[in-house]
Amino acid sequence: MRLASRTLEALPIAVAVIDRKLMLRYWNLHAANLLNLPPPMRDDAPSLVDALRAGGRMSQRQVGRIVSYCEATIEEAASVPATWLRISLGRQQRVILKLYPLGGDQWIIGFEEPHPIGAALASGADAMIDPLTGLCNRRHFSETLHDVLSSADAGNRHAVLLIDLDRFQMVNETLGRAIGDSLLVLVAQRLQRETRDDDVVARLGGDEFAILQPNGERAEALARRILEMLARPFMLEGHVVNIGACIGIALFPEHGGSAEALLKHAEVALFASKTAGRQNWRMFQPELVRRTSSRRGLETDLRNALPLGEFSVAYHPQCDAVTRRLSGFSVGPRWTNPARGSVPPEVFVPLAEEIGCITDLREWLLKRACSDAARWQVSLSICVGLSAVQLNEPDRVLKTVRAALAASGLAPARLELEFPGNALAAREGPVIALMGELHKLGVTLGISGFAAGWGALRHLRTFPFDHVRIDRLLVAALRTDSETAALVRAVTALAADLGMISLADGVDAADQVAVLAEHGCKLLEGALVGDEMDAPGVMSLLRRSAAA
Repeated sequence: MRLASRTLEALPIAVAVIDRKLMLRYWNLHAANLLNLPPPMRDDAPSLVDALRAGGRMSQRQVGRIVSYCEATIEEAASVPATWLRISLGRQQRVILKLYPLGGDQWIIGFEEPHPIGAALASGADAMIDPLTGLCNRRHFSETLHDVLSSADAGNRHAVLLIDLDRFQMVNETLGRAIGDSLLVLVAQRLQRETRDDDVVARLGGDEFAILQPNGERAEALARRILEMLARPFMLEGHVVNIGACIGIALFPEHGGSAEALLKHAEVALFASKTAGRQNWRMFQPELVRRTSSRRGLETDLRNALPLGEFSVAYHPQCDAVTRRLSGFSVGPRWTNPARGSVPPEVFVPLAEEIGCITDLREWLLKRACSDAARWQVSLSICVGLSAVQLNEPDRVLKTVRAALAASGLAPARLELEFPGNALAAREGPVIALMGELHKLGVTLGISGFAAGWGALRHLRTFPFDHVRIDRLLVAALRTDSETAALVRAVTALAADLGMISLADGVDAADQVAVLAEHGCKLLEGALVGDEMDAPGVMSLLRRSAAA
């Protein structure tokens, strides 16, 4: 054994020798340092269990896992170890165990040198670090969580927080992916500043982050701090960006005894938080599983709604601000599900954008509205809004418009397409080119979303719009906010100078009309003008108007 001892001592890794009864026959200095064992003693042969317990670096559960692994491997008596065992040594280290037959009814335990949990592996498929933010990636976080929970005793209380950013997609769409990436880096830095050294922070992908907090008693306080911290403005290349977050929390052991269960339940809590609205956190509760199932059911029904013919078109009348004569209609989708009844647009439209079916819905809306309007006996206009997602494919937008006009026979001058003002900055070149082609068809163009502030005025000079929609939030604040009145005055004046028509949305009172008319607004839409109606309702209105 002396030669073998010298050989084992010279190895650059931690090794120990055990017999069939799991008695320690030898361990080198690397193993002594790693496991907090005394220096190797030739004449002493403690049991593996006693030695590991005495070292104090492993929990009772970990020691039991090592014993079970050794017993099973010895029983198989394999010549080459087919399995390995990973054990966490504290929160910042882990070690890999393998058992090799030595002969003479003895086995060598090899301990792979521990490495910091935050360290990246060499490269390629084994990389553990998110290259953009420098945080742990999804695989690393999952393995770390598995390690920590495998060494946890019943008295431990760990927490997993899943964080999903609000409005991140809008930042990507309006300011570009480069600024979106910069935002993710700043978010990662803020998360690291808000957490402790023994917390594990990861970017799981996209705009989703995760935190493993060893002391779960403070998870709620951490969630509140993160929400407050991420709600503060970010400055990115001269742009002030405001986002927020939703957070889901699951605790060990009450919400799951395994890494898989804990992550699943944190996702359920996150889903509940997002459903409740922005800037929310939720702790996992069993009843949330039912609510999540309900949300999934809503998604499924929404995906099926278009092929099942559950959508209809709602028409909102518009009138001249001075003469009050009917000038046209803006259109929007309405969804009636056989089981759910009428689902509000503020519920299903954002969900359609989230799950990726908004383009199909908007294209259907355009085609149906053109078909309806072509049957009217008067040359009133229809205004159809485009989604930010559609602007990612300008060629498809142009193709869809051409097809809708050709199929319906509607005069192009009667069609107005409205572009979302918050989605133009990142696509200036392609959108201007698209607008040029639409103008060649004879289609008129508008812009919506002026609640964002003075910066949106730039779009009026940059893009060739024919009308500008004054957001209902501005209209509602006209009577109480002098700055809003000044903004509306600036919008209408600039629009008039550039040959554009201004349209006020959400008009529900006569005094609003007076202010808007004074500021030069040409068209009105809202409850004061008329309630929304379906296609038969429009035909009835037009017949009454013709008879008057």
